[in-house]
Amino acid sequence: MISRLINILERNTVVNEDEKEICYYALFVILFNLFLISSIFVVGIIINKFVFSVYFLLFFIPIRILLGGFHCKTVKKCYFSFMSIVIITFLFDEMINLKYYEYLNILSLLLIIYSYLNLVFAEGKIRKCCIILFFILIIYAIIFIYYPFLQKYIMYSFLLNSLFYISNNILNILNSFKEKI
Repeated sequence: MISRLINILERNTVVNEDEKEICYYALFVILFNLFLISSIFVVGIIINKFVFSVYFLLFFIPIRILLGGFHCKTVKKCYFSFMSIVIITFLFDEMINLKYYEYLNILSLLLIIYSYLNLVFAEGKIRKCCIILFFILIIYAIIFIYYPFLQKYIMYSFLLNSLFYISNNILNILNSFKEKI
């Protein structure tokens, strides 16, 4: 489907030969992400967590884009692992006792601060994405303080993004040890 669209664009001189591969990848990423987000919304509707899924993605996606973290090697693994994580988050939210939210808030805040500082210092220089991420985190902190009903979505966003980032760092360290052996 994407290849046909790219060929049509090439025939109409919208895309030249050098840009075909880049356009193919860009369209694939856009369509895959739309499919993933739609799937999350469908699951949210099925288990009566549609509002949760909207707020969760609203706060999760900007940090994920800028912070990065673990990525699966295949599209299929990416889809199923992220869908599993989202479903587990939905179910976890149903089971958790309200008194534990405070502890999770503190843990998620500490983890996101660690992840952000690690990103800044690992690069050796402050890149644009670090500055943008800093302002997003400040905005989230303000929203967290003034809009208590959004706290849990920000907390899950911080927690999961930090875990993706930290797990990616751990895997990189383990891989570097393997290469030395």
